[in-house]
Amino acid sequence: MAAQGSSVEAMDQRLQQAQRFKEDGNRWYKEGRFRDAVSRYHRALLQLRGLDPSVPSPLQAFGREQPPVTPEQERALHGTQTDCYNNLAACLLHMEPVNYERVKEYSLKVLERQPENPKALYRAGVAAYHLRDYDQARQYLMAASCSQPRVPAADRVPAHHLSPEGEATLHGDVQLAKSWLPPPDTTRTTWMHPPFLDRLPGHRDTPTDITPG
Repeated sequence: MAAQGSSVEAMDQRLQQAQRFKEDGNRWYKEGRFRDAVSRYHRALLQLRGLDPSVPSPLQAFGREQPPVTPEQERALHGTQTDCYNNLAACLLHMEPVNYERVKEYSLKVLERQPENPKALYRAGVAAYHLRDYDQARQYLMAASCSQPRVPAADRVPAHHLSPEGEATLHGDVQLAKSWLPPPDTTRTTWMHPPFLDRLPGHRDTPTDITPG
């Protein structure tokens, strides 16, 4: 019993440390220190490596068992993981040159656990668009529009006045991105025209946890 209590306590400590790293990352993001934020989010994920009971650990092949996880700890673990992946995607959209492959990878990790997460859908759509997977971009952006919380018309921010925070920003960007997607019968040549690609928003974004939702 004492050993089990010690394992639960050790798990709590790692979860708390991961949460602190994530909060540090959010602070660096707010200050525009995106590389520092990325480092913190990665450190948070490292704290959680090997703890997820839904992912087999390589150490199990050597007879080492994963530490026991309570339902509450598992929810906290998955929540921190999801937030960090979502926030990593947000950071990468601010770092030139943008690695859209990685933005898409991180966004899909979020969508594995939260299929209707509007920020992850939006970022996946932006990444798919810049990777010239236009059909998928349309699907993600349409899904983001359907999944995002409703924003009163008076609270929607005009595209040229988008702030770096708030759900109104997300709503404005999704609507803007959708308006710039060509109709389904548009020729691929037009879809791939460089000036058109440059008009897609990808940087007016906020990471998870800094603003609600």
